[in-house]
Amino acid sequence: MAATAGVEVTPLKRTELLPAVGVLARGMRDNPIHVAALGPDPDRRERLLVKLFTSMFEHMDQRALCARRDGDLVGVCGRLPPGACRPTALQGLRMFPSLAAGGPRTFVRTMRWVGAWSKRDPDERHEHLGPVAVDRHLQGLGIGSAMLAAHTEGLEGTRMAIEQGVDTIEHGLSLHRAPELLVAMAERGQVLVPTLSTFHDLSERFVTCFAPVLVEQAKVQQEEAYATVAAAQAAGVTMAMGHDSGPPGDNLIELVRMADAGLGNEEAVSAATANGAAALGLDDVGVVREGAVADLLVVDGDPLAGIAVLAERDRIWLVLVAGRPVAGQALAPSPL
Repeated sequence: MAATAGVEVTPLKRTELLPAVGVLARGMRDNPIHVAALGPDPDRRERLLVKLFTSMFEHMDQRALCARRDGDLVGVCGRLPPGACRPTALQGLRMFPSLAAGGPRTFVRTMRWVGAWSKRDPDERHEHLGPVAVDRHLQGLGIGSAMLAAHTEGLEGTRMAIEQGVDTIEHGLSLHRAPELLVAMAERGQVLVPTLSTFHDLSERFVTCFAPVLVEQAKVQQEEAYATVAAAQAAGVTMAMGHDSGPPGDNLIELVRMADAGLGNEEAVSAATANGAAALGLDDVGVVREGAVADLLVVDGDPLAGIAVLAERDRIWLVLVAGRPVAGQALAPSPL
């Protein structure tokens, strides 16, 4: 579904329930609310949370995401669809044994917490995110942000994601029809990743691979995506470059398309460098300054005058990774 800084985010499989509740229990064991409700013993809290989350995932309509790093499940983001975030009477009855497992005092405290949460749960239809947790020893590395990054197209889903405060919106092609959402994104610092190339793929590159109705739909989506880039720029939304296409190494075309969509060359370069780093929560890459990682591209030309120069391989003079030369014409062997 999505990969960020070595973290892959995919739907949680039913067969992964046991490791998932383990991650949730370890990651949320020291949450102040759980300490207050479940008592001071951390091991006991963890055991009770395993029972609670197992019951929640078995009896409620959970459509959770999980994060993997190096193949290991390291994070879980629960998702309940609109209308399903408050347990029904039957679901509550089925979950009662796990809620009562901690004894009367813990049960009363837990029910008070559930009651307080229910009062704050909005009446408007919404998708509920939670429980969300990253394994205890991996917290603070951006794994939670990777799970919360929205992978949305439709306006309703995008609206819910923005209102829930996610860090980034991928696609978001219908946002030009809801300028109030773009204003909200700009005010909150939420980042839009428009992925223009994916719509070019379906409407231009792979027309023989899909039904004509899908190709025509992609053409409309492409127009919407370009309109959203222009509207987002006018609203002051931060945009980052994301290819969502192929082949690997060909993602420069997205940079060109973002410039053509209205960003211009300078802002398109920022989208691929500083803005992309900011979207990932990184402050030492994507910028040229003292103390930053020396990942640099030196070209024979001026990308701000003609951004397509970045796609001409014979004009890539030097590529530095962490200050070390790794590629470019400057390293090519001299002709005999």
